[in-house]
Amino acid sequence: MRYNIFKLTILIFLTFNKINAQEPIGCIESAFMFQNEDTDVYILNLADGNMIQIKDNVAPYNINSIGFNKKDGYFWGYKNGGGIVVRIGYDNNDSREWSYEEFAISELNEFNSVTGDIDDNGFLYLKESGGNRVLVIDLNGDKPEYSREFNLNTSINLTDWAFNPKDKFIYAVNSSKEGEAKHLYQINISDGKVVDKGDIGAINETAFNSFGAGFFDADGFFYIYHNKTGDIYRIDVAKSSEAVWFAKGPTVMYNDGAMCTDARFKFDFGDAPERYPTNLEQNGARHLLPTYQQPSIYLGENISEEFNGKASENADADELMMV
Repeated sequence: MRYNIFKLTILIFLTFNKINAQEPIGCIESAFMFQNEDTDVYILNLADGNMIQIKDNVAPYNINSIGFNKKDGYFWGYKNGGGIVVRIGYDNNDSREWSYEEFAISELNEFNSVTGDIDDNGFLYLKESGGNRVLVIDLNGDKPEYSREFNLNTSINLTDWAFNPKDKFIYAVNSSKEGEAKHLYQINISDGKVVDKGDIGAINETAFNSFGAGFFDADGFFYIYHNKTGDIYRIDVAKSSEAVWFAKGPTVMYNDGAMCTDARFKFDFGDAPERYPTNLEQNGARHLLPTYQQPSIYLGENISEEFNGKASENADADELMMV
């Protein structure tokens, strides 16, 4: 009996330590950027493109193919070529420092991927770099496990993709050379069918067009970040493939982005008369409503929340309604 009690005590101790090694970050209404060879974590302010570093060197190597898992509240990504899935959360202490934990999956050995995201059911979809294979990792157990794989029916050169919580498809914009078309693609995660949704419009970049970060919010808006120029675009995928310029951030390398798809970006646009730039298409004035580690600064007596600006002669059109 004493021996069995001893074994049970050790098992409880080990289980307790495993569960409490990390704590989930949770669903936060912000976009997170993961950058550099030793992965640093930033908050992205989509109103002006500014970034705030919240963790230096969360891991001693680059983590890519990152998504947020709503099922457990962690960010998950991939150590490219290493067969290692990485979980990003808080340390289990009062400092709330960001930390990482590695999980080896044999089916991923020598698998190269910088393109990944997580669906509503806790599955990570990793696209093979330079190929059509997609490996699916189940994040729902005590540790991640290989689930299945499929092939895309069309070859696309990608550096990121994102899961849309509205229609349950993955979307991506292809990388291309100067002068080549950039298209929005819809991917069915059940069978790998790829649908070309159309050209995203004229984008004035002269460098290789690589959108290293892409993510959706709860309203179904797709945000894409161009690494070499810092330009950020928004696509309303339910309506068109047109990419509307949204903000300008810094130029970056080794870049990936992710956010909780239950979260919404909350903006306060202007409502000035039509002779002034007001709406998004005119690059009208706007600011992000206060959120995680973002300041509570605004002009006027009230904050109103909108998807876009609405012109009015007396600058009062958006005070009592969302437009």
